[in-house]
Parts: sequence; C-alpha cells; structure tokens
Amino acid sequence: MKKILATLVIALSAGAVSTHALADGPHGYQQRQFTGHQHRSSDWLGPLIVLGIAGAAISAAANQPSYTPPPQVTYVSPAVTYVPPPPAASASYYCSSVGQFYPNTSYCPEGWQLVTVR
Repeated sequence: MKKILATLVIALSAGAVSTHALADGPHGYQQRQFTGHQHRSSDWLGPLIVLGIAGAAISAAANQPSYTPPPQVTYVSPAVTYVPPPPAASASYYCSSVGQFYPNTSYCPEGWQLVTVR
C-alpha cells in the first residue's frame, strides 16, 4: 500500500510540475505579443490537488492503529530449599506398664518416663 501511495504522489507531483512548464504553450519560432495582464486562475489547482492527496495520505497513515504485542510473561519457579532433618533426640520416653518406648506404643496409662540416651 505504501509503494502504491508513494508512486501515486510522485506521479501527481510530476503532473503538477509539468502543467507549469506547458502553461504558456510551445516556445519556438512563434512570436506572440503581450496583450496586457494575463490572469491564470488554474495555476494553483495542480499543486492544491497534490498537496491535498499527500495530506490525506499522511493523516490516514498517522491514524492507523499500531499493534503492540502483549508483555512477555515470565514464570519464576520458587527456589527449592533444603531443610535438614532435626538432630536425633538425646532423650526417649518409656512406659513402664507397657514395657515399651514411645514410637512403639502411643498410649501410656500412668505417664511417660524421660530416659536419657547415652
């Protein structure tokens, strides 16, 4: 579209310029007499048309919506954190009525006894 528009503007500009060159007719062996004031009111018509078309083309190109791509989404994965296991307990709980330590039995009717590990 831009190439066609540029070609059209150049062609119309060349046509407008050539109308000024050929406005007086051929200049050769013919001699004319000056008859006074000659008023040519159509001299402005060619440039007016060219400038009107060029202005319309520029304003149409300026009003075209431009495509803006959406912002690029970046996903950041959370950092993997390593939590070391807690240190081994230096004490155990013993139930004398059952005769077992805490991880092996979960209930002790008389209460747990704290036993230190050596």
